[in-house]
Amino acid sequence: MTPKQVLEKLAPFKRNCYVPVTRAGASDLTASKFCGIPWLAKDEAWPICPNCQNPMQLFLQLNLAHCPELPDYCPKTGLLQLFYCTNKTNKSSCEADCEAWYPFAKSTLIRIITPEGEPQQFKKSPVKKSFPTKEIIKWTSKVDYPQPDGVDALNKLLNNKEQEILGDLDYPINDDKLLGWPAWMHETEHPTCPNCGDPMPLLFQIAGDANLPYTLNEMGCGYITQCVKHPYQLAFSWVDS
Repeated sequence: MTPKQVLEKLAPFKRNCYVPVTRAGASDLTASKFCGIPWLAKDEAWPICPNCQNPMQLFLQLNLAHCPELPDYCPKTGLLQLFYCTNKTNKSSCEADCEAWYPFAKSTLIRIITPEGEPQQFKKSPVKKSFPTKEIIKWTSKVDYPQPDGVDALNKLLNNKEQEILGDLDYPINDDKLLGWPAWMHETEHPTCPNCGDPMPLLFQIAGDANLPYTLNEMGCGYITQCVKHPYQLAFSWVDS
């Protein structure tokens, strides 16, 4: 059995994903981007960490109207924004104090907003040591496959040798990506929606140290997940190594 034959056998499980192509800076406030200045309403303050009371970094802003593909349940307009506290408080960080690797942590804010009216005009970010902006200018389409222990059905479909072959391939894609299969560090870690209790599938994977100059864990991946039944219910999580 060759790697190509294994992937052909996995055809029912393949998913499209989209890897962002970026450039330094951003064209406007509503652009899809990593870090920098987000779109905020004129009367809205910059999001503050409730733990340390300091401004949080913008990790990601996605203009949903400009994404190449979205699930049927996901809003097709608006801005998805992820803020994350990277501030130090004495000898620890807010992510440690608030256990930010867990979904719905205090030191994160993730939401979908509608950019209406006049925005705030920030000359620079109020965040200490703010990260440089990288605008998403286009997307590269790729095919993604799950890891051997990521889907229970694979244990029945593939024999041990075929699972070993799949394990040696670079799947799931371990990059920043929209959709696709999550590149879990250990076992699957889908958060459950606090409204309905259903697992929340992946919407966007952030691979730290790529477009985001911040290491989340030894693999560097964080996961934005979204509830199918409650699409405005989002979570961001990563697994502590």
